[in-house]
Parts: sequence; C-alpha cells; structure tokens
Amino acid sequence: MLSRPRLSSFLPETAIRPYVFFLSALFVLASLAGIVAPPSVRHGLTDAFRLATEPYTNQSGGGVFLFILANNLIATSLTLLLGVAFGILPVVAVGFNGFLVGVLCREVARGVGYVQTALHVLPHGVFEIPALLLAAAYGLWIGVAALQRVRGHGGLDIRGQLKHALRRYAAVVVPLLVIAAVIETALAVM
Repeated sequence: MLSRPRLSSFLPETAIRPYVFFLSALFVLASLAGIVAPPSVRHGLTDAFRLATEPYTNQSGGGVFLFILANNLIATSLTLLLGVAFGILPVVAVGFNGFLVGVLCREVARGVGYVQTALHVLPHGVFEIPALLLAAAYGLWIGVAALQRVRGHGGLDIRGQLKHALRRYAAVVVPLLVIAAVIETALAVM
C-alpha cells in the first residue's frame, strides 16, 4: 500500500485542483451531451472513430500497445503544451473527448446494454481519463497564467509553470497512460 506522502505525489497540487474539477465537470457534461446527441451525429462520429482506429485493429499486441500509447502521449502532451494559447485547446480537448465517450457509450450500449458498456469502458477509462484531465488541467493552468500576463496582471513565471507541468506530466500522466495502454491492448487483443 502507498504511504500518505507517496500517494499525495500522484494527486494534483492545490493550484491545479480547481482546473481538474472544472474539466471533470466539463467531461461529464460533454459525455451526457454525447449520449443524447442526435442519431446522425452519433453515427457520423462513430464511423469517424472506426476509421481512425482501423490501422491498429489487425496488429499484434505490441503494435496495438505502441499505437495506443503513442496516440495518447501525443494527444495529452499537445493538450498540455498548447494550453499556453490561453487554455483553449485543453478545454476543447476535454469537451470533445467527453462528447466522444458519450457517443460511443450510447452506440455500444444499443447492442450490449449499458452495464456491459460500463464494464468495457471502466477498465481503461480509470487510467486514461484522469491522465487526460491532469494534462489538460496543467495546460489550462498555464493558459490562464498566459492570459493574466497578457492582460498585465503580474509577472507570472510561465516558463517555470511549464517546467513544473512537464515534470508532473512525466511523473504522473505518462505512467497512467502506460497502464491504460496495457489494459486497452489486453482488451483489444481479447
């Protein structure tokens, strides 16, 4: 079992928590919007998702793992880094991913029911969604600081914030994405 100091090293520090809570709420609301989206939107997005994931469907376990991990690392690192543009990308990324999760859950649930869908989404969502939320929270944190700086509110150390965010990304987000990729690969191969 992790000791209290060790466990707290994985939790977002106080400055980031409001961003995590805001983005978590956005993710949930966007998921609900995806669930109730019109059928034409759901079908179009589901088809686009199938097209995007098709390249790895016929690969071996190692190929699937690398594809998933690379995609998740690229997406989350860009979400964090491009947050400097006033936090726009992190908000859009979380909203879109939440909407996509809602759409896919609704479409899968039509065939197998909501319980089976939840059992399929939960194993890798437990690690992948928090990783996205943390990366986006750090990106939004940096974006808000950039916006405050542009508006003339103090000499915020954006470079220092970025370095801190990248250290936390490497220490927390990357391990979560590796675990998520292992789980998702195991589910995909089965």
